[in-house]
Amino acid sequence: MKKLITTFIILTAALCLSSCGKKAPPSTEVTALVMDGEHYTIEVSSVSLKPGSDASFLIETDSGYEVTETDYTGEYRISLAHGLTKLELVDVRYPTRVRLTLSNHTRTVTYIANGGDSATGEGKSVVRSYDISYHTRPNVSIGTDIFTWEGYTLTCWNTEPDGTGDRVGLGSRVTVSDSLTLYAQWAKWTEPELFTYEISDNAARITGYSGGETTLVIPEALGGYPVTVIGESAFKDCGAESVILPKSIVSVEKNAFAGAKLRVLSFFDNIEYITDGCFAGCDNLSTLRISAIEDPYGYSFRRESVLADKLDLLIGTMGEKRLVFFGGCSMWYNLIGPDAQKAFDGSFTVINMGLNGVTSSIFQMELMANFITENDIIIHTPEISSSQQLLLATGLSKYDDKLWCAMEYNYDLVSLLDMRRFDGGVLESLRLYLDKKKPGGRYTDIYHDSKGYEYFDETGSIPYYRDKSAEKLVDTVLLDPDYLSDLSRLEEEYGLFTERGARIYVSYASIDIESVPEEQQGNIALMGKLYTEKFSCMHGVAVISEIYDFIYHDADFYDTVYHLLTIPAQNCTKVWIRDIKSQLSRDGLWVDGK
Repeated sequence: MKKLITTFIILTAALCLSSCGKKAPPSTEVTALVMDGEHYTIEVSSVSLKPGSDASFLIETDSGYEVTETDYTGEYRISLAHGLTKLELVDVRYPTRVRLTLSNHTRTVTYIANGGDSATGEGKSVVRSYDISYHTRPNVSIGTDIFTWEGYTLTCWNTEPDGTGDRVGLGSRVTVSDSLTLYAQWAKWTEPELFTYEISDNAARITGYSGGETTLVIPEALGGYPVTVIGESAFKDCGAESVILPKSIVSVEKNAFAGAKLRVLSFFDNIEYITDGCFAGCDNLSTLRISAIEDPYGYSFRRESVLADKLDLLIGTMGEKRLVFFGGCSMWYNLIGPDAQKAFDGSFTVINMGLNGVTSSIFQMELMANFITENDIIIHTPEISSSQQLLLATGLSKYDDKLWCAMEYNYDLVSLLDMRRFDGGVLESLRLYLDKKKPGGRYTDIYHDSKGYEYFDETGSIPYYRDKSAEKLVDTVLLDPDYLSDLSRLEEEYGLFTERGARIYVSYASIDIESVPEEQQGNIALMGKLYTEKFSCMHGVAVISEIYDFIYHDADFYDTVYHLLTIPAQNCTKVWIRDIKSQLSRDGLWVDGK
């Protein structure tokens, strides 16, 4: 009996020890919770799931707000789905509570009439809010729809009431950190008795002027009739250095300002006819100030409208160390921007300024130069048979209406240009664009083509994937030595960048050898030799590549002989990255991969 009791005690103790050492069975579910906060709501804030599963939440944010991060310690993903933010917490193993961090994409601008009156009944101080989720710099109000002042023309906004601050054109873009106050700037009309005019169809046509003002502000009305036309030779040899046209002007006739001393011309973009011939002999005319009064149309018209956004990338990153890639569409399409950014991440910011190769390169380069600093490396890949990109053509043509579809989103950019540096065509190309404009656009639009593709990513590159070549490619490539015979104007433009301390690395655009005329296909080595000789002798310029590394075939291209398919474009990008790093190393700017 004693032995039986002893055995029972031992077994009982063993069971107790076994029970004490054994863990409780794992819970079959854990809970993941997203905590409430301001400026967002959650469809279902708490979910139960098996340990190791992913938790998913749909979040609706207030206008202008974006979920940017959480305090979840594991991996998580944030994406947009049908207008909602989708948050995914990966591999949730334990009960979890997370907080959200949001960014405010709303900016506020207060407009002050500054002497004018309300046009809407809102008063002399009007507040507008702008969502900068896509366009980082908002377009300001055109102003004429909120303020008015009899006998005055609204010319622009300014950050100071007396006009001594920063000038912002009507409808142009501005940098707003949080909020901004802008004051209307007004120009008093020149006395009406100084004009001669005739009345037709209930409108005035100015035929002459006898005043001597330095600043000429043409009235919006004369004799009770709207002024719609500036007649031929009406201001011939006029001594005014600044002329402000009213928003009522529809047409400026040939030679209207012939021989005038005019330096600055201001007008509104509802004008229907204005050409270079209106200002024949105006050798001092250097600055155009264009005020927006019509809604923009560019994002509905052409993909080149994203140039304004590309320039915003330059404006917003000034002072950073940057690699600024420039060329025609063979740069725009063929640089895979995110790949380049990853290769130089932490050392340089990558910006793709490539655009359409038939548009005026000098126009684009003169704009870019305003935002280049000593921290910049310019990588230029001019298409080897493009007279525009080699600056053999320095005037604007009918193709440059594609540039104006971008400029109307920030006409202030145009005021940075010196019109005397172009061989004509500036106003004519603008007129051609204005002729094509249609109503219905908005400043908040973004460009999509007919297939819904966007043409602008965080680096300014083409973001959509291209995996199939067209049956028939358009365009040709010439390997003609005459294109490289005189690059003096291009060297002059490079000087705008090097004067600011930037370096220029010259490489090649892709060359579809099968699109080259048969008699020129043997010129590859000759063109490479001439290319190196011509560019290497320029101050501050280094040729970083070999021409044979950029020879491609029809099967590598998408729709033209300049747009590579995505995989060939990735390979082209790798070559550019390799060559840039090699040159940076030679310049002492890239050591041990940094």
